[in-house]
Order: sequence, then C-alpha cells, then structure tokens
Amino acid sequence: MTQHLQHKPAPEKPTILLLTSGHPLYREYLLQSVAQHANIWLFHDVEPGWEKPYLIGNTVISSQDTATMAQAARSLPADVQIAGVLCWNETRIVPTAELA
Repeated sequence: MTQHLQHKPAPEKPTILLLTSGHPLYREYLLQSVAQHANIWLFHDVEPGWEKPYLIGNTVISSQDTATMAQAARSLPADVQIAGVLCWNETRIVPTAELA
C-alpha cells in the first residue's frame, strides 16, 4: 500500500473517497464534475494517471480488501477527513458499501 498526498484539501469542500476510477472515456466527466464540489482521494489497484488533476491524493491498494481499505482510510493525513465514499464500478459496489 502506498499513499500520496498531491494537494492540500480545500477546507471549504468535503472530501470524498473514490474507489477505483474506470476508463477516462466513460468516467472523466464524472470525476471532473465531482472535483468541482469536493476534494477527492482515490483508492485504486494502480497508480493514477489521467485522474491526477482531479485528486488531492491517492492510495494504491487492493480495491476488494475491505479491511485493508478501512485501515488505510483511518491512516490518511490528519487534514483529510472523509465525508463520503463513492464508486461507479459495479464490481466494487459491495466493497464500497462495506467500507462506508
């Protein structure tokens, strides 16, 4: 598990934990829209690429291991307070619900 804080969270925005991101052709417009209203921390199995401009940080982690993700969420930097969990990948809905 590796964690990277890329930008300081904007204090006036809530922080959303996004579980995986999907293909940019189908998901970038969603991520762009959410990023206008919330700080986004990404949990994903791989390092982010196209997602980076929209993130305050990311954690490379198994997106199916709920216990490890919960531990990682609790160990985020102190100024990253998760207000909600989001996922638009149907295969990760159950782990997302368990994490929330």
